Amino acid sequence: MKTIAVMQPYLFPYIGYFQLIDSCDLFVFYDDVQYIQRGWINRNRILLNHEPYYITLPVQKKFHRATIRECLLSNEAEREIQRIQKTINRAYKASPYFSNIYPLIQSVFENKSVHISILAEVSILTVMKYLDIKTKTSRSSEIDYNKHLRGERRMIDLVKTLNGNRYINPIGGAELYTPEQFKDVGIELKFLQSKPLSYTQFKKPFVPYLSIIDVLMFNPVEKVKVMLKEYELV
Repeated sequence: MKTIAVMQPYLFPYIGYFQLIDSCDLFVFYDDVQYIQRGWINRNRILLNHEPYYITLPVQKKFHRATIRECLLSNEAEREIQRIQKTINRAYKASPYFSNIYPLIQSVFENKSVHISILAEVSILTVMKYLDIKTKTSRSSEIDYNKHLRGERRMIDLVKTLNGNRYINPIGGAELYTPEQFKDVGIELKFLQSKPLSYTQFKKPFVPYLSIIDVLMFNPVEKVKVMLKEYELV
């Protein structure tokens, strides 16, 4: 069985994103669909003064209706990257794994690509390497499938083109897909449901649903590898 998962590239996404990657044989960065404003492609949340705080890379406004792979960072991005790094430093300098993780973050932001999709992709691949996730990756923009289709039909065609016979999607998208439509073409549809996770954040009440940056700053790599398996396929 060949299992496929597909998601837009996100900037340092939450741990559930990496659970999805770990659950499949081939993970596809869905970069040839429309860019989503105020989504997770160019931003995420960290813990600052024990409150969720957005870090955001500015994208040129003229690309707000373009595909993700076409979107370019704005002229203010380089300055904002410096500010983001300083904010992360301030937020996590006292965390137990800061000395391991902060250089990884710096290495991502050293990438000089002006494409938000590439920078987001690099953030994900860097974390995958740190966590020793062996899943193969690809970009939908580089796959020869029917890009004129929309929604469920487009996803089915993409999975079929990749010779996949099982497709996994986050549980949040359960209403978007119909198991029977996938089954009719020989594809098993599964949804990934993450189990509740918590860990110590400066000995204060836990703040969930933050960037993977937060998970890595507070947990040893072996514990994070265990967290990657904390999900169910339904």
